[in-house]
Amino acid sequence: MLGSWVSNKICVKEGKIGLGTFATEKISAGEILIVQGGRMIHKTRFDTEEFEPFWYHAFQVEKDVYICPLNTSKEAQDGIFSVNHSCDPTCGFKGQITMVSMRDIAVGEEITFDYAMSDVQPEDEDWENLTCLCGSDKCRKTVIIGKDWKLPELQKRYAGFFSRYVQDLIDSSHNNH
Repeated sequence: MLGSWVSNKICVKEGKIGLGTFATEKISAGEILIVQGGRMIHKTRFDTEEFEPFWYHAFQVEKDVYICPLNTSKEAQDGIFSVNHSCDPTCGFKGQITMVSMRDIAVGEEITFDYAMSDVQPEDEDWENLTCLCGSDKCRKTVIIGKDWKLPELQKRYAGFFSRYVQDLIDSSHNNH
């Protein structure tokens, strides 16, 4: 990923549901796997032809602000790491742009994160809910809800692995009760 740091222990390849990122070596809990680099983009710019292809390769870092890859050409898209959603993820966040392993990951296992760890839906917007294909026992059946970070069971399960932005929202909502 242009402008990002990616561990040499992972690679992109075809998986059960298309491209994914997989461990090529054993990964220990707490290892840094990706540090997302790029440029900051306001969410309204994703609707433009230039940035729309990178929506699934961006992390929300503040309200309405995302970090996305530097190069938006079709050729660059082919080299971007595709980290898929899972309701039982192998990875989470440390800070805003660093993805770390939540547990030991075996060779060949897919690198995933729960989109609830980093993406927040504004209260005044309705996002399209996509059917989840993760197949885990913990599957919520939908992926892009944007409000799942509010679920107490996810806050408990992912404690310490939400992006800083989402963790700040969680902390703020607890302080307001």
